[in-house]
Amino acid sequence: MRLMCRPSIHTLSAESLGYGLILGSPANAAYPASNDAIFIPVTLYRPALVTRLFVANGNVTSGSMDMGIYTLDGSRIVSFGVMTTQTGTQVLQFFNITDTYLSPGKYYMAIVINNGTATLRRYNVSIIREQMYGVLKATSAAPLPASVTFATMTAAYIPSMGMELMGVL
Repeated sequence: MRLMCRPSIHTLSAESLGYGLILGSPANAAYPASNDAIFIPVTLYRPALVTRLFVANGNVTSGSMDMGIYTLDGSRIVSFGVMTTQTGTQVLQFFNITDTYLSPGKYYMAIVINNGTATLRRYNVSIIREQMYGVLKATSAAPLPASVTFATMTAAYIPSMGMELMGVL
């Protein structure tokens, strides 16, 4: 039996980076580096079925992107799987992934864009705070690969993104 326990987890959810980012509203900003993936930590406290991923597009759409979910060791659990054209300004863009069951635990939401012109809604915090939150990156990661080697973030850029989920009982 499936019951909706929470419609989504997103960048500001308690399960992700939480309220520490409430330093202002997200603003439009160009993606920091072509083909670099950004990984946002997420902690699930109960089992969940992830059905879609989403990102808040900014005021300029350009190029293609991919989204996915990874384990803490850099192994891909699921992704959209192909680079998809960024469409729609100032709207959420959804990625219908294969419905994926996740056990309670820690994961990363991931996004990659193949250029530095596309804009997303993002939170601008210091790189030191970003590193404290556990935000990571991987270079040359388009489309999202089966496994990645994480690197330290070098740009103050936390995208407004998330996942839709269903609770599983």
